[in-house]
Amino acid sequence: SDLGMAVDGLITKIKRGEVSGSYNCAVETANLCRLIVASRWKRPQQLVNTLKRHGTALIAAKPSELVVENILRRILYFIREEQNSRELVIQEKEEIKLSASDLTKSMSLRLQRSTSSLRMNINQPAIYRMLEGGGGDMSDVIDTPTELSAMKNAILEEIQELVDELEDLYINVAEQAVEHIHVNEVILTIGRARTVESFLIEAARKRSFNVIVTESAPDFTGRVMAHALAEKGIDTTLITDSAVVAMMGRVNKVIIGTHAVMANGGLIAPIGSRIIAEAAKAHSIPVLVCCGLYKLSPRFPSDVELHQDMRSPAQVLPFEDVTMSMSQVDIENP
Repeated sequence: SDLGMAVDGLITKIKRGEVSGSYNCAVETANLCRLIVASRWKRPQQLVNTLKRHGTALIAAKPSELVVENILRRILYFIREEQNSRELVIQEKEEIKLSASDLTKSMSLRLQRSTSSLRMNINQPAIYRMLEGGGGDMSDVIDTPTELSAMKNAILEEIQELVDELEDLYINVAEQAVEHIHVNEVILTIGRARTVESFLIEAARKRSFNVIVTESAPDFTGRVMAHALAEKGIDTTLITDSAVVAMMGRVNKVIIGTHAVMANGGLIAPIGSRIIAEAAKAHSIPVLVCCGLYKLSPRFPSDVELHQDMRSPAQVLPFEDVTMSMSQVDIENP
């Protein structure tokens, strides 16, 4: 089917790296979920099961890309909230139909439903448990084509709002820049993060400051970042990763991006971020992290290797430079 081809196509792109980066993966996942919701389904629980099935396959394609799981949870939460709100509307309509002579019966019915509603809320799965199916199946009180169509449209509107939120992310974060960066400060950052880049460029419109960028070997995204900042008129200095500790004494503030924010407050950030954080701590320098809410993950970093993105060792040592004497050497590029 077209839907199956779309899912398989996105899985292939993620595995091959054609869709990479938290933002791109989040937008593509939301668009795929919109396609699934727009497809034909007869029951809300059928839609939830379809999203879970395809979502599990997407997550397995690249477990380190936690935003895929986050977006899926958000959309599953939308569906359950829409279902619950419509159930309450139907219950209210039923109660209105009761005659005055059934007042006693109505009071009893309300009490029963209040108790049932309380139990439902207690047992309602939290958003972080949506993909695990901890809350059981939803009731299928909506079964008419009109009600299903209305529910589908409401969910699609929620997904569109989510996509709009992602698209406006950099603008919303950048608007807070002047509150955190002051005149003549020296800012240190690592590599290139689009959120941090927008943040610094927006601050440069009203503040004059200096930026130190680590080159972030072996992909050297820091060089791209330094060039982009310099083009906007920001006084930028590019340093090697090993010079971080030596330069930290001159820094007033550290601003970095992150791949994900874990449940314990830890970060999954570019290689070298921990060294920068440790050096900043030693010098009592504040560290700011710029990221969107879609990067907040309910998971704990229990398996560090699962969240590491291992890349080709050719970036560290080109294949043509490998000799027979290096046959016992393991080269890793996390």
